[in-house]
Amino acid sequence: MLMLDLVPRGIDNGHVSIFKRPQTSLLDSALNYIQDHSFMHPTNAEIQERPPPVPDSLYNLDLVSFRVENTVFRVPKQAFDLEETIFKDMFALPAPVSEIQEGSSNEYPIYLEGIEADDFRSFLRVLCPLGQPPVTELKVWIGALALATLWHFTEVRAEAIEAISQKMKGMGVLQRIHLGRKCNSEKWVQDAYIELLNKQTLMLDELSGPSLEYSLDWPTIAKIFYIRDNRDFFNLPLPPPVEDSAREPNSYWGTWDEPCTPRKIKKSKHSAINVIDPKVAVINIIFAEEFKDIQQKAVG
Repeated sequence: MLMLDLVPRGIDNGHVSIFKRPQTSLLDSALNYIQDHSFMHPTNAEIQERPPPVPDSLYNLDLVSFRVENTVFRVPKQAFDLEETIFKDMFALPAPVSEIQEGSSNEYPIYLEGIEADDFRSFLRVLCPLGQPPVTELKVWIGALALATLWHFTEVRAEAIEAISQKMKGMGVLQRIHLGRKCNSEKWVQDAYIELLNKQTLMLDELSGPSLEYSLDWPTIAKIFYIRDNRDFFNLPLPPPVEDSAREPNSYWGTWDEPCTPRKIKKSKHSAINVIDPKVAVINIIFAEEFKDIQQKAVG
């Protein structure tokens, strides 16, 4: 509280003039503090003598703008500037001297052609959530997985595959095939094919038709029924494994062009040789071209 005392100043025409003088101990202390701590208002000379600030190695984020469909996203550049991704090389390209760097602002974004805004938003929720709650929606994981596969974000892809795998129990077999092809997951497609082979009865309208949300193409349908109509394939004994070969364990059916030729298997001291399911072996042979294509897309 500011305290006042009344101090006589003099007598003028018989009247005593007074003024209000504050008790200045606190005020003087504050003024002295400001004068003594000149860093609060440094001089130009003091500013010039100081060393330049050093950016923090982690918390010094650049932002980059992407246009996806008709939406602009401005996100941390470091999240995309990763080895083995297409963005690493993209960001390394020098901008022409006479032009503004693409992605430097929302007015000059990098245009990601052929990408859906919802999928890109889903990808961002996994890549840089920015305080949002953990992703639980299947649709978001599917969108994130599709772009992580396309752009070779291996950690995001692995996280999405694990999350989607936990939710697959409620999916139909045709949806799993569709999803496995879209996301380049050979195991999802293979497991779905095995389920179709294990069905006691299988009708054509279960695989294709206008009433189905997901339908199989005719080459795939023909292969499924071919295997089912030749069940003696499943009764073929597996060739016994032979050690000391460059082929991986479980590849007892040889190369794709020599499907029934026994191959030597290299046995590792850290792993046992497993016997492959005959149905899996037959599927790997009949759908060899499709699985090769999935594998190549998955690794880029």
